[in-house]
Amino acid sequence: LTQIKLGTIGSTWETATLVYAGRTDSCNLGWLEDAEYLVWARHANDASDFSSPINTTFEVLPPSQPVIVDDTYFAQVQLDWQNCKTSQPIRDYEIKIGPIYADAEFKTRVFAQTFVFIPPTAGTYRYWVTAIDVAENRGAPGYVDVETTEQLDAAMQELQDGLDEQAQDIIDLG
Repeated sequence: LTQIKLGTIGSTWETATLVYAGRTDSCNLGWLEDAEYLVWARHANDASDFSSPINTTFEVLPPSQPVIVDDTYFAQVQLDWQNCKTSQPIRDYEIKIGPIYADAEFKTRVFAQTFVFIPPTAGTYRYWVTAIDVAENRGAPGYVDVETTEQLDAAMQELQDGLDEQAQDIIDLG
C-alpha cells in the first residue's frame, strides 16, 4: 500500500492532504495552482507496517508571457505568439483590446497561437494576449500596438473615384 499526500512548503505528513492510497508506483496529482508544493509518500508492507514518510518539493509555474508578432495587412490584424506552456498545458489564450490591460475590452479566447481580426475602423490598437493553463493559472499579459489602414477594396474604390473624377473633368473640358 502506498499513501501520497500533497501540501505546501512547511507542511508535515500530518498536515498535508491525502491524495492517493492504494497500490501504485506513480500518482497523478491533478492540475494545480501555481505555487511550490511538498509531496509526501510512505509505503506499507503486507503486514501493514508503514515506512517513515519521505518528501520532495516541486514548483508549478504560471504560463509564460506571450511574445506577440504582428503580421497585419491593411485592415486585417493577424497576431502570432509562441507556446506559453511551462509546468502545465495551456488551455487557451485570452485576447483583449485597449490601452491599459486592466481596462481593456475582452475580445475572445482562442485555442491556437494566432488571432485574426478586422476591427470596425482603421486606427492604432493595443492588443493583449494572456496565456491560461488548464488549472486557470494566468501568465503575464503580452501586448503589441497595431496600426490598421482601410481595407484594400476601400482604398481601390477611393483611387477609382479619383480617376473617374479626373476623367469627367477631361470630358467636361472637351
